[in-house]
Amino acid sequence: MERRIWNFIGAGGHDVMLEWADALHLDPGVRAKLDGALEGALDRLRRQGFDILLHTNAVAGPIMNDIYALRVNGPVAARVLFCRGPLPGEDAFTLLAGAVEQGRKLSPADAPENAARNRELALKEPAHRRKLYDGFGKAAD
Repeated sequence: MERRIWNFIGAGGHDVMLEWADALHLDPGVRAKLDGALEGALDRLRRQGFDILLHTNAVAGPIMNDIYALRVNGPVAARVLFCRGPLPGEDAFTLLAGAVEQGRKLSPADAPENAARNRELALKEPAHRRKLYDGFGKAAD
């Protein structure tokens, strides 16, 4: 069963995951490798599901409350913070924030708190705070 993946939409209608990936300021070749690694990890999450990936350590957590981290190892140690659902009964995942792991610490350090805040906003306004995931390979112009 293929699950839906949503991206959180922040203030001003901006996709927080694309903003995060763009803010890494990677050269185009490295960004393309990261985009490919992210796509592969999300495809595994969509197709294999949460429980399998949690047991293989591809998913870490919960980091705090209902927030988990999808481990993406590529040119940088990317961590995609996400939640299940969050709407009751929803067989989906919502990508809430991005981070990079350096020395076993997340950067930015407040990424889990930002993800938890974003989850709460997604619960309150799901129609306005989420859009179906359509890829990371869309760098801002």
